[in-house]
Amino acid sequence: MTEFGIIRKDPVLVVGGGLVTDVAGFSCAAYRRNTNYIRIPTTVIGLIDASVSIKVAVNYGNYKNRLGAYHAPMHTHFFEPCPKLKFGMDEFCERLISTKFGRSHGQNNKIKQAADEVNRSGIFEMLKLETPNLHEIGLDRVIAYGHTWSPLHELTPATPLRHGHAISIDMAYSATLANTRGLLSD
Repeated sequence: MTEFGIIRKDPVLVVGGGLVTDVAGFSCAAYRRNTNYIRIPTTVIGLIDASVSIKVAVNYGNYKNRLGAYHAPMHTHFFEPCPKLKFGMDEFCERLISTKFGRSHGQNNKIKQAADEVNRSGIFEMLKLETPNLHEIGLDRVIAYGHTWSPLHELTPATPLRHGHAISIDMAYSATLANTRGLLSD
């Protein structure tokens, strides 16, 4: 950042998905003890997961999110819809994807409205869950669902899984295990 002439309180503009915003956010937190940054997520996971939280982290060795900080961005209101989602989506999401979230030329405006509402609702719910526990003092959190085994799926295989796919597998496994143990009904 020094080579780019970044002064401590100059904001860094970060454009990208969850991985990019996490790495850049951590870099900004570490550089001169809290360089400001503006986060512009470009993927759905980047928007409704990584960009909602003040947590920023990077993997270290074979460990997920080993180095991290709590560093809120200055601005998070931009979003360029992602044209592809691969994992954990039903027919509704397939429709959203195939129409670029209702933004393809000639698409019915209702698809765009539905996509926007899904994103808005997801962000709102995430904020309601994150806000009371920004610094993760309490670890018994609803948003931890899907994050028990997913780090292993993301880092261990020869071809690591994407975050959303790993979360989907983790949730399915957790639900199956809970059902098998009689903790979750059919």
